[in-house]
Amino acid sequence: MSPILMPKVKNLSAVLARIEKQLGRHLNARDRFVRYFINHITAARGKRLRAQLTVLAARVCGKVNSRVEHLAAAMEIFHHATLIHDDIIDQAERRRGRPSLNHRFSNEVSVMVGDLMFTQVMNILIRDMPERVQKIAANTASRVCIGEIQELRLRTAWQLTVNEYLAVIANKTASLFAGCCEGGAVLTGAPDRRVAKLKQYGRALGMAYQIRDDLLDLTGQTSRLGKTVGTDLKTGRITLPVILGLKRCCGEKRKQLLRKLRVGKYPQKSISQILKACGALEATRAMSEAYAEQARKALRSLPDSPDRQALISLARFAWERDN
Repeated sequence: MSPILMPKVKNLSAVLARIEKQLGRHLNARDRFVRYFINHITAARGKRLRAQLTVLAARVCGKVNSRVEHLAAAMEIFHHATLIHDDIIDQAERRRGRPSLNHRFSNEVSVMVGDLMFTQVMNILIRDMPERVQKIAANTASRVCIGEIQELRLRTAWQLTVNEYLAVIANKTASLFAGCCEGGAVLTGAPDRRVAKLKQYGRALGMAYQIRDDLLDLTGQTSRLGKTVGTDLKTGRITLPVILGLKRCCGEKRKQLLRKLRVGKYPQKSISQILKACGALEATRAMSEAYAEQARKALRSLPDSPDRQALISLARFAWERDN
């Protein structure tokens, strides 16, 4: 596994390699039948971004200890579980360049494997984490689930406002990024002010990342993303480019866009063209960049170090990435 970050970050790859081994141990089910399904998921490794955030936040504040590595593994497993459940809801066919678990097997299998992963996260937290970190993780999990429910409730709500959209992704995505940074910092005994800055950084980074993700669902390539593009449109999920497009388009252009959205077939290419012409795609990109800048500003009071620079580079990656 190679980190997204700058190669100058000393020993980061070694720490992530240890976390990877932990993930293997935590997800190594004794039952051969269960292990078969889990191996299908873990065969395609993601960016391990949540693990990197947990580790880097800790290193900015102090030293990485075994608890930090356990928390990093727990956050990755939790993220895995949410993706499995997302794919069921979206009826997604691909995840990380491979058939999704629900598409390869069934929704029933996917639900139970996702639940099993949640229990593994609970085991790690109960066994290895102090009460404060347990509370951070529990609050994070609650907010992620609330965000998912909010998103379901607001599907095909074409009148959705920018602020309503931002509230959803703050829960669904940004809360997990913030929880990783906050938890990693707390485990080093960092002062509350520094913990708060890293939590602020994680939240802003998560906002930039999700906005970029929603843009890529319209403009990206399946081969690069490793998942099917156009899923948001297909499932009626209202994202920032569509909200801004409906706000910016006037007269017949707006009616045309609404007709295409409401028809239910969601012709991605033609919708993307309309959104590009009215400047909605560029405005979405600019908002992602603005949140990335907020993330960078949150780090200004922290002492300069290769780890701080790595966090800054992650903020740039969040809004520039194409996968």
